[in-house]
Amino acid sequence: MTFFKRNHVALGLLLGACVPIALYGILLTIYDFMEDNNLLANVSFSPTFRTRTLALVAICSNLLLMRLFSRSYAPDSMRGVVLATFFLVVVWIVRFASVLFG
Repeated sequence: MTFFKRNHVALGLLLGACVPIALYGILLTIYDFMEDNNLLANVSFSPTFRTRTLALVAICSNLLLMRLFSRSYAPDSMRGVVLATFFLVVVWIVRFASVLFG
């Protein structure tokens, strides 16, 4: 875990942005695979429910990064992850504001 011993805001920003985006793509691929193979029930949710939920789960993955940086005493890196998370949450709220506040 020497990678997480580095203490830079840029490292936190980079990981805080890349990990949720990659995880969102992975989750979306898994969900599409399950849908194509009829492994999911057809429940009528709102049209953006899947996108909204998967994006929120991906953003929450930054909690793991924050915990890793916290345990390795890298406050600057953790600060970068928090900033990236805040930015992603703002983008999420702006994107889904019409559905959420509607």
